[in-house]
Amino acid sequence: EDKLDEFVSLMSPSQELLGDTALSRIASFRHRAGKEAASESAEKQQALDPESEVEVLIMAYHSYVQGCCERSVSELLCFLQSRVELYVKLGHFHLLVRLLVAIPEYHAMEYMFGHLVRHGQLQLLLAERRNWQEPVAGSARLQHSILAVALIRYLQVNFPLDLEMLVQVHCCFGLEGELAVLLEGKAGRLAQLLGRKWETICSEEGEEQLLMCLSMYLQCARLFLKGKRHQRHLIANERAALICLQLKAVQIHLAASLHEQQNAAAAGQANMDWDEVPADGPEALANALVDASGRQKGWSTSAGGPLQGGALPVAAGKTFGTDQADAGAASAIPDQELSMGPSATVKLAASAVLAEKSSSAISHKEGGNGASLPLSLGPAGDIFVVINLLPEEVEVFAEYHQDFIAAFEVVSAYCHSYGDGLCKVWPRALYRQVVLLGNRLYLQLFVQHLRLSEERLQAIVQLYLDESCPEQFPARMLRMKQFLREGVPNLETRYKLARQLGEGFSDITIETASLVYMA
Repeated sequence: EDKLDEFVSLMSPSQELLGDTALSRIASFRHRAGKEAASESAEKQQALDPESEVEVLIMAYHSYVQGCCERSVSELLCFLQSRVELYVKLGHFHLLVRLLVAIPEYHAMEYMFGHLVRHGQLQLLLAERRNWQEPVAGSARLQHSILAVALIRYLQVNFPLDLEMLVQVHCCFGLEGELAVLLEGKAGRLAQLLGRKWETICSEEGEEQLLMCLSMYLQCARLFLKGKRHQRHLIANERAALICLQLKAVQIHLAASLHEQQNAAAAGQANMDWDEVPADGPEALANALVDASGRQKGWSTSAGGPLQGGALPVAAGKTFGTDQADAGAASAIPDQELSMGPSATVKLAASAVLAEKSSSAISHKEGGNGASLPLSLGPAGDIFVVINLLPEEVEVFAEYHQDFIAAFEVVSAYCHSYGDGLCKVWPRALYRQVVLLGNRLYLQLFVQHLRLSEERLQAIVQLYLDESCPEQFPARMLRMKQFLREGVPNLETRYKLARQLGEGFSDITIETASLVYMA
């Protein structure tokens, strides 16, 4: 404090002189500036400790700023970079935090962020941020915001893959809205990395990426809602629903693939070629299990029988002990086998050993090294891809998919990327699913989620009139009448559409006209 008081006492009308005088107390700066020929008193001055040196640098910086000494500020920042290297070697990372908080020249001080991150000392800066929770003046609050923006920008440029650190910094500085945008962008890029190949998407790695993508979309939707950004919240939810739909398809296919491989493995063991087993195989193995004393190897000779206190060898090198076997293993042994004699017991053991040998041979034949191949899960059915689609592919999916909820989720998610023009597919989808295929549930769900406007109804009628192959759908007229009765509650609109459809809909015209008259 005495040293700082001495510097403050040197204050004069010239702020530049004050900054030069302060920096003259730092020997390394004098040497850098070529001031070794200064007065002997300056030569004999005691070197400052790092903490005092940092305070002197901060004082000199603000003096130069108040005196509008741009050149002196640049020289100070260049000198500061060399001193920071020394502070890092000494392990004084708190001095870097002090400089970052006091000198807002972040465009020239980004390297300090790098030192803190690479040495695992970023928590010092975040802890300093937590001390700012008390009300501060407007200029101080602005400086804190600038520091947060500079730090986040540096991390996004130099450490873009360290999502955990980015999230931690955003939360520490209270930038939840910016964190939501970051997570949304990360989720979108992760979904694009999956590509459009079904073999890549429908895999265990693809499932993990979809789960990560879904988690980020849900988190950013929660943060958007917390920040009262409701439109972005809805968009994030719709994209999360699209990822859920793709994830559900992948999990169904992987489960079917696992079931198929398990059935194939079981069928391979059941169809083992017993012709390769020698005729005297069981007897030879039984003899091998008897030692010189006449006792059977691996079996107890207690009075309770050969199975008591012993272990039954089974395939794959495992054993079932009487006091360790589970209920499933115990129930799998019939009562007549439990009362077998010694010879039958030996034959049972021989069969178990043969099964083990055969299993090892099969594993060696398949794996080549005596180890069974791991299950490789993948597609096990029709291709189902709903991510990274083109606009034309979205329209085809919406028109031909029989589940309206799935089609609605896909179209809603892509409308934010390709525009509302995708909604023009709904008349074609309704015509195909309801009129041509008779999917009445599709119409019921449609009217619950979307408005069946007159424009869409006119488009459906025009599709009916322009049908090129009406003979392929003999029930088309009957289903169209059903569509008018169930989907068009407005009598005047129904009457108008029936008139446009021609003489085949005269019954609809007559009954609707009478109802209009009665109304």
